Amino acid sequence: MNRPELLGKWFTPKPWTTISCEIDLRARGLYKTTMRSPEGQDLTLETSPSGMIRYTARAVYWSAEAIGKQAAMGFPEGWGAASDQFVKLVKNP
Repeated sequence: MNRPELLGKWFTPKPWTTISCEIDLRARGLYKTTMRSPEGQDLTLETSPSGMIRYTARAVYWSAEAIGKQAAMGFPEGWGAASDQFVKLVKNP
């Protein structure tokens, strides 16, 4: 689940791909993943925890319109796809 070479196989919902991934699980370690859309658009998720070996993702929306835009981009389906891909990888490494 947390090895960079495996994360790209399940975390990024297809048809997007993972083009880079860095994970350092030590305290104050780095987590940085860059995904690429089929159209060539890159999206980077990055966090640097302060003091604990724990990763927490949180989304903050400024308006109902912003939530609707993200939903229209397929984020709810993307998280479901990532979960399905993780289960498949665990069952068939």
